[in-house]
Amino acid sequence: MAPLAEMDVQGVSTRKIKAITEELCAHSFSPSTISGISRRLDAALERFANRRLEEDYPYLILDARDECGSLGVIVRRAVLIAIGIN
Repeated sequence: MAPLAEMDVQGVSTRKIKAITEELCAHSFSPSTISGISRRLDAALERFANRRLEEDYPYLILDARDECGSLGVIVRRAVLIAIGIN
């Protein structure tokens, strides 16, 4: 399941994920199964991103990086990275 999640995060299309799993695992996931996994991952990421942080973090390191992904079309986004040290 983790490789499917990684491919989804990287923006690999459901068609390509299906082909890759067939080639590497001799198992095929339907496009609806792959889409369902993607929806669950999106929901888990949303919960994680919006969770309340209860601790104080006296040190905060911020950085950003440019990421490219696919949301139907290729998109580039700046991703903010924040590391809190307590």
